[in-house]
Amino acid sequence: MDNTTNLPVREHGNSLILDIGSRWSDPNSISTNLRVLQQHSNLTPFSNLAFLIWPDAPIAEVFQVLVETIECCSRKGYSFHRLIFHECDIRDQTHLAVLRAACHHRLFRFLVMSSIGEDPDNEATLDALKHGMIMNKDLDAIDVKLEVAGASFGMVGDGLRETKHLETLSIGFYDRYLNRNFPQPPSSFLEGLKENQTLQSLSLRCLPTEAWTEEVLKALLDHPTLKTLNLTKCSWGNSSIAALDSLLSSPQCKISTLNLSDPNLRDTRQPELVDNLADVLKSNQTIEWIRLQGFGLDDVALSKLWTAMSAMKRLAIIDVSYNEITSVKSIKKSKGVARLKRLDLEENPILRLEASEAEATSGLFELLQSHPELQCLGQRFSKSSCYSPKLQHLLDINGSGRVLLCDGVWSEHSLWPRVLERANEKFKENPNRQANVMYYLVHGLSASL
Repeated sequence: MDNTTNLPVREHGNSLILDIGSRWSDPNSISTNLRVLQQHSNLTPFSNLAFLIWPDAPIAEVFQVLVETIECCSRKGYSFHRLIFHECDIRDQTHLAVLRAACHHRLFRFLVMSSIGEDPDNEATLDALKHGMIMNKDLDAIDVKLEVAGASFGMVGDGLRETKHLETLSIGFYDRYLNRNFPQPPSSFLEGLKENQTLQSLSLRCLPTEAWTEEVLKALLDHPTLKTLNLTKCSWGNSSIAALDSLLSSPQCKISTLNLSDPNLRDTRQPELVDNLADVLKSNQTIEWIRLQGFGLDDVALSKLWTAMSAMKRLAIIDVSYNEITSVKSIKKSKGVARLKRLDLEENPILRLEASEAEATSGLFELLQSHPELQCLGQRFSKSSCYSPKLQHLLDINGSGRVLLCDGVWSEHSLWPRVLERANEKFKENPNRQANVMYYLVHGLSASL
């Protein structure tokens, strides 16, 4: 493709991006863009087709071009993993033609839409999504970030009830407090959840009241395929926690990833909520990854959760970032979690209080020693004040198979090639980290002699 800077078509990695902004006010730019796309010799390397539509774009002309673009790609036999509408500002129903054309031509498997419209109902968009769930047999994922009124969720329920293919749905409110006038979820939405047989991942953000959270959890009871449940920034109380308990303790429960993060709780303390959550978690044997970002956890609350999480035999990843954890002692109580592989501690005081830097570093080293599979303390851990090369060495050997070398078998040379092979593959772009693993192999051997 001719990547001339004045054309609104550009490539970024595996994405083909149509950047639709003020320059689209010239009709000649629209036709030029379409001709460039039609003349492109091969779109096969692109897995994503993205439309970045800015507020000053002329709506009617833009969507006519988008429909023609979709039809052009269909004629050429292209198929994309994601169709992305980003920063759209749509005030009429012309976008229905785009969605329905994309669904009709089965051009994509993953639909991503964000910032669409100022109308809180967005009924036209949800109606199009419903048709997409039902009509597009290749569509298995939808991620929608838009202002949705509670009453409009019924359309989503209709799609969930009839779809035979959709595996991932992410949808929700921008702000739960703006939707308090919808205290109960529509019955058709709940019926859609109950009757759905395909979802593997469900994300419902900012459910506005505890009744929403409770009823959604009850509707998901005994869901045959659901493995990931994201209830970020939802409303909780005794009744919704009881509904979560019923869901997670059900013999049919398959949920392996649970996200209850809520930045709004970070500066609050809710000991009763933590106590109730601990009681819920301790009986679950399916969860492998739990996220409690910004959940208002302090050292006392975390200690209570460790007791519960120690009983969860499959738990391997715990995210308690953006909380108020300050004490190394509360971290050390994680020893009961037998297969801990990742513990996210980012943006907790324990990683940024320079006064306790030495104590924190020493405590984290003991933590890593007690968990031979623990290989990550957060993506930005290396930027924290208590980071040290010594800790990185241990993280790297843990990630390469230190669990094989526990119980005093450092001198078992037959295991070394397996560990080194994993290290070479895991850190193939970073020879220094490969060297970390070799250092610990030799250091462990010398200590055992």
